[in-house]
Amino acid sequence: MKLVATNAFTLIELLVVMVISGILLGIAFMMFQIIQQQFFKFEENGNSALVIDNFNRLLQNDLQTADFWQIQGQEVSCITKNNTIYYKFNTNSIIRSFANSTIDPDTFDIANKDFTCYFNRKLVYNNVADECSLLLLFGKEWIPINYQKEYSAQQLMNFE
Repeated sequence: MKLVATNAFTLIELLVVMVISGILLGIAFMMFQIIQQQFFKFEENGNSALVIDNFNRLLQNDLQTADFWQIQGQEVSCITKNNTIYYKFNTNSIIRSFANSTIDPDTFDIANKDFTCYFNRKLVYNNVADECSLLLLFGKEWIPINYQKEYSAQQLMNFE
């Protein structure tokens, strides 16, 4: 029987190629996981920023359109002739609800602290306010938020 020489890879060469391929696939998989984690963090920060922006926009609008703000502890009432909108500040959420309405309350999952209100630069707890401030948690950073309301002379006379 005549032996024929064929060109082929040896078993060692195939094993080396498989080991190198495995290492490259492992590196690619780890990079994919790192990129995926970064995407989830980015998405979470984006969602958090959207919630804070929506809350800020709604509260700013409600405070400016209100005839006056009534403060009762950790709750702000934005009172108009037609409706009253309540904001209740809990540690990890803020709830926005309407008086005499069948509309479900809005809940903003925003950690907040240091909710304080003032009238003529004096701290108030159960009274009319013209300035409110609080801190909102965005990521690992507390962001200061301030709101102000200017009352007309007629409105100020009605408070007294």
